[in-house]
Amino acid sequence: MNAETKLLMLGLAFESACERVKIQADAVNTRSRAATERIGATFEGVLRHDMRRADGTWRDTAVHSVLAGEWPQVCTLLTTRLRRYDAPWNTTLTARDLGSR
Repeated sequence: MNAETKLLMLGLAFESACERVKIQADAVNTRSRAATERIGATFEGVLRHDMRRADGTWRDTAVHSVLAGEWPQVCTLLTTRLRRYDAPWNTTLTARDLGSR
């Protein structure tokens, strides 16, 4: 999921008064896990044999989270990342626009 999508989805969640957003990925998907950690999500652990994959093997699930109190910092990080690209649609985007607490 790209930075803009993360920003919008997390913004909607926290604007809707969520206290915690859980982000899950296959434990073997190191790229997805690293991207989640780069936005400031906290690694909580791995759920072993959490679900079956389509091929019948067991999947371990890495769990990360962002708390409402962490959202302003995560929002700033994502907004800064988007502004680096100088895209016209993000020039006025702020944490306040996304309902940051």
